Amino acid sequence: EFRTDTKRATLEFGRTLRDWGELRAGAFTQAEDGTTRVGTSATPDYVEHSDGILLSFRIDTLDSPAFPRQGWDLLTRFTDARTSLGSDVDRRQSLIVGRTALSFERNTLSPAVEVGWTSEGTVTPGSAYRLGGIGRLSGLHHDELLGEQYGLARLLYYRELTRLDLGALSNRAYAGASIETGNVYGPLDPVTSGSLRHSGSLFLGAQTIVGPAYLGLGFADGGERLLYFLIGEHF
Repeated sequence: EFRTDTKRATLEFGRTLRDWGELRAGAFTQAEDGTTRVGTSATPDYVEHSDGILLSFRIDTLDSPAFPRQGWDLLTRFTDARTSLGSDVDRRQSLIVGRTALSFERNTLSPAVEVGWTSEGTVTPGSAYRLGGIGRLSGLHHDELLGEQYGLARLLYYRELTRLDLGALSNRAYAGASIETGNVYGPLDPVTSGSLRHSGSLFLGAQTIVGPAYLGLGFADGGERLLYFLIGEHF
């Protein structure tokens, strides 16, 4: 059992781009403390302080954050920790996340892709990319996999079952499924089709007055299963 305590502060300035996007730039400072609690670990105990800059650009035309029927969402983010800014390490990381929604009658298909990589420096458990959880290899536990780089592809399908229009209290229910493939990698690990993890889910969902809610079953290669009930999170 390895525990990581992370404290992070960011200051960002940005500009909205009409009703379809935003551009941000800022700085961050982060303190990390990793300690082995039980047994032995391949990761030694450590204390790390990092300071750097960040840039992000986002385009979002989805008509709903939880169960969109049309539009697309693209996020690019770049972070750069520098010893010249007071950081203990030099670490440069980039992230691209994109998804879209295509609907016909009550049916919606939503493909998505995520890619993250570390182009300079090494990562700690607190700065590593993570996979696992609903929609991100659904048969694995939340953030079960950590690595210096990662990739994920997902195809999500859902169908609207019922619709109750009561103004602000409107409620919609959905049934759906997802198929997902991806993995995390070290700096020298080859990215091949044989190295990918495969996963998927079956779920019931609803858009409620307290946010989106999901009840479903996630499964992954190797026979792993995960039953989940979530309120507020979405694919």
